[in-house]
Amino acid sequence: MREVLDARGRFCECCGVPARHVHHIIPCSISGIASELVFDPANLIVICNDCH
Repeated sequence: MREVLDARGRFCECCGVPARHVHHIIPCSISGIASELVFDPANLIVICNDCH
């Protein structure tokens, strides 16, 4: 997940404020913990506490 923060920056991709969380777009509860989507960068978003 740190790779996503380093590659995209440490700002919320929704509102632009500083952020430190990486969130799954399609949740693991839907895709399954063994799914390839769990670590797929296309399924991850940098997000702040307020937007989360």
